[in-house]
Amino acid sequence: MDNTTNQPVICQYLSHLPFENLPMYLYDYRMKKLKTADCIRLFVASYLLEHASSRDIEKALRAEESLQEMLNVKSMSHSQLTRRLPTLPTEVLERLLIRVCGRIRQLTKAEQGLPKLGKLHIVDSTSLLIPAGLGQWAKVSKHQTMVKMHLRLVVDSPHVLVPEAIIPTTGNVNDGTVVMELVVAKDVLYVMDRGYVNYRHMDEWIRQEFQYIIRINDNHQGNLLETYPVPPGTSIVRDAKIWLGSKFRSMKNPVRLVEYLDDKGHLYRVVTNRYDLTAEEVAAAYRKRWIIELFFKWLKQRAALVKLYSYKPQALWNTMYLCLLAYSLMILIKLLEISEQKEREVWRTLQHFAYKSWQAFQAELHRKPTRTSQGRKASKEEPEPESFYPTIGVYKPHNYHQ
Repeated sequence: MDNTTNQPVICQYLSHLPFENLPMYLYDYRMKKLKTADCIRLFVASYLLEHASSRDIEKALRAEESLQEMLNVKSMSHSQLTRRLPTLPTEVLERLLIRVCGRIRQLTKAEQGLPKLGKLHIVDSTSLLIPAGLGQWAKVSKHQTMVKMHLRLVVDSPHVLVPEAIIPTTGNVNDGTVVMELVVAKDVLYVMDRGYVNYRHMDEWIRQEFQYIIRINDNHQGNLLETYPVPPGTSIVRDAKIWLGSKFRSMKNPVRLVEYLDDKGHLYRVVTNRYDLTAEEVAAAYRKRWIIELFFKWLKQRAALVKLYSYKPQALWNTMYLCLLAYSLMILIKLLEISEQKEREVWRTLQHFAYKSWQAFQAELHRKPTRTSQGRKASKEEPEPESFYPTIGVYKPHNYHQ
């Protein structure tokens, strides 16, 4: 990273968007204000800084001269921003995400994935609800209007998650409809939930030597071919080879069935074509699927994916890519700076130091804790009740000796 520049953190953060060799001039015909590349930078910054609306973006742009200088614009009305979002070329955003994620994966190339499991590719989807009156085109039912983001999340190491590919759809598109476009790599383990069970797809993955673990419902039938010993003292209930399906519809290839209990005693049934793993490792691999649920929660709560600036179809597809770009740039900076801080800390540090110098950001990112002790320990003595002013609130002392 070039630290010789005097640009603030937000400008250096946005400078990692790889626009090189992309024909951006094709999208700027008769564009007099805020070129396409600069508009993308502005929206990516808005998701990093969690601007709640296009009015917030307008005010933030007017307030920061450094951002104005980088984007070659002094002001932009909120209505113009709302109109520009659906006109951004989604294919460019997709290309940018592929490039940024490719660079991240180059930096994590030496990583071996998770212990004993290797590199995981977790496939799942999340929904974004739309106000019924603003998204009739995305109406799913009488009471629901929504779109979906189908995601392939790469886990190359325990500390780095890479949102490598997405497919935006309306909410009525079944998960299994798009899964074949997300399962593309060999030598990795795909982990999927019940929505992706499709016998034809599962047979095709076996033919192409793709490795997978998928949870199945309790109503899925199977013909037992062979049973394997179940290790005592574990949560494993059954380990067997089966023909999955019934006489009406079944797979052409046998699969391995592992049944196990979670901490609350719920039974999970997963099938896989991995026979080299132990039953405990198969169960552990499926438990890692929860990583993508936490990732979706992170996007919605931290990266403000649910804050939608426009409800037009192309605007929503672009929103998904812009939000993932904001996250991926943060991961890229974390790796380039070799920071040991967690993602949420790097994200918050970028937010708080957005308009500070890069040196100040680095100092905070690599700051060592000043406290060396474990802190003051709680006293074992019974605490004295605090005093309250009776005119402010009603306080009833607790009888500690009851």
